Amino acid sequence: MAPDLLARATRVAKQYRIEHGTPITPGQLAVRLKVTSEEATQALAVLDLDPNTDNRPVRPANGRPVRATR
Repeated sequence: MAPDLLARATRVAKQYRIEHGTPITPGQLAVRLKVTSEEATQALAVLDLDPNTDNRPVRPANGRPVRATR
């Protein structure tokens, strides 16, 4: 995968997360980058931004990771 595409995917995925509070899906990323869903899925896999997982850093509280409840 091209480095410039990965850089754009990173920016778009992070911005989406900030705006919506949820991970971007491969389909949404594909539309924003104007690539195929397969390419978007590959970009998310390379970036470890799986749409089914929380990609924000988990901050420990009392030594234990705390997850958001919403």
